[in-house]
Amino acid sequence: MEMPLPHGVPTLCAKGTGNLTRPDNVFCSKDFLDYFVSCNAYPERTPGKTDHFPIVMEADLVPPKRVVEERRDWRRTDWKEFGKMLAEELEGIPEAEGYGGAEEVVAAVEALDAVVWRCVGKHVPLSKISPHSKRWWNGELKAQKDAKQKLAQLSFSHRDIPDSPAHEQFRRARNDYSAALKRARDSCWMEYMEEIEEADVFTIGKMVKGEPGDGGKTRVPDLKRKTRGREEVASTNEEKSRWMVEEFYPRRSLGATDPPPDTIYPEPLWKHAPNYARPVASSHSKDEAIQGDAQQFLPQLCVQV
Repeated sequence: MEMPLPHGVPTLCAKGTGNLTRPDNVFCSKDFLDYFVSCNAYPERTPGKTDHFPIVMEADLVPPKRVVEERRDWRRTDWKEFGKMLAEELEGIPEAEGYGGAEEVVAAVEALDAVVWRCVGKHVPLSKISPHSKRWWNGELKAQKDAKQKLAQLSFSHRDIPDSPAHEQFRRARNDYSAALKRARDSCWMEYMEEIEEADVFTIGKMVKGEPGDGGKTRVPDLKRKTRGREEVASTNEEKSRWMVEEFYPRRSLGATDPPPDTIYPEPLWKHAPNYARPVASSHSKDEAIQGDAQQFLPQLCVQV
């Protein structure tokens, strides 16, 4: 643990003797210490009925922008074409009967490595990683999901035919897809458990005992918008708050004025009835939100704010 509060800063002034002591302190982890901007005690801000000085800490908690790492999607590789190109490239490297020293061995390894990476760049596509993607997701699960959805549409279109084989096919595809999902998740979890280190034990305990989720804290993601053809990004909390205020509470346009007090309005189409919570809840529970006599009363749920 580290102490962000500087050495020698008092945190208490005894009422009787006036002695300055330091019974209070601030501790944090070594990794979190770099986020502190300032940490100090302020005697002039002490309330009247206490002898402890308030300690004010300022920390920069704006998360850094995540750098998207490009990765190769090996599962989508056409290995036949990859092997064909690799064989053609290897024919251009002369066979060596022997190596005269370490430099020749290193040169041969570098030449082979360059050939392999040329084939990788040609036939192994780059994957588009989504922040919502799952580690256990793969192409086989996607194919099963697509097949299940097609059978679900077919089963729904045959809903008036109880004996249609589409219902049984959909049921089997749905069960197979659910079982495949469970196997993929269990396999990913077991691989993670086999590779953990001593420091990861507490992380696993937190994941097991915590609520379902990804383990991260709730935060507003980076916002993007286009202004006059130029894309802008809001990454700090201040920028996000300002953008939300501008979008949800737009300013009045220039030249906009209130109508004059002697404006004549047309006759209302409905008579306004008081909006009570009980009728609204009853109407909403019975799916009657838009029911009402349009000639006399405006549906109450339409004026619910």
